[in-house]
Amino acid sequence: MNPQKLLVFGGHPDDPESSCGGLIANAVAAGHTAHCLYGTNHRVGYTYFGRPEKEVRSAEAVAACKILGATWEFLDYPEHLEVNPETRRRVADVIAAYAPHIVVAHWPVDTHPDHRSVGILAFEAYLLHRSYAFYFFEVMTGRQSIRFTPSHYVDISAVAETKRAAVMCHLSQTPDAIWVDHEIMHRFRGRECDVERAEAYLRVDREPGGLLPGMVF
Repeated sequence: MNPQKLLVFGGHPDDPESSCGGLIANAVAAGHTAHCLYGTNHRVGYTYFGRPEKEVRSAEAVAACKILGATWEFLDYPEHLEVNPETRRRVADVIAAYAPHIVVAHWPVDTHPDHRSVGILAFEAYLLHRSYAFYFFEVMTGRQSIRFTPSHYVDISAVAETKRAAVMCHLSQTPDAIWVDHEIMHRFRGRECDVERAEAYLRVDREPGGLLPGMVF
């Protein structure tokens, strides 16, 4: 087995975990490495539990990544991430520096502006490099991701509790409610591909290889 490097690019702390926590856990269990990249991690002037939001949400993400066995990186932008020459250049450089085999990012047809920005920035970086397999993920479909049609599924039945534990690290974000929404998605996507629970992905590139650990079709 040749170890693969997976990069999951999310808008905020909790997005990689809630959308791709099963994929990450599967990848690490199979001997691959996973890296969570967070576009934004705070709103200017906001606090949680009497501490700056940036400090709280970053610590929650680190705790979640440790449960999943992933490494982490924060771009440290405040919310309302812009697509501009600086962010295009920086995201492309950060992804290139990690040298991933697989990149997964937000489906950009989404009600949250940061999710849209991350999806666009990730896609533009892929168009620049074209050196890895590229997929979109869904998050809180129906409330956030819109009209997402999968090309691939990942069976997460064996790692659902690990994913849940990672989501529950995000105490500032009402994690029980996040989990309820995603558990509905897990069951529905699992029914589509005939497993108990699944995550769904849309592959953009058409190169050989680049399959996700635990993938079913």
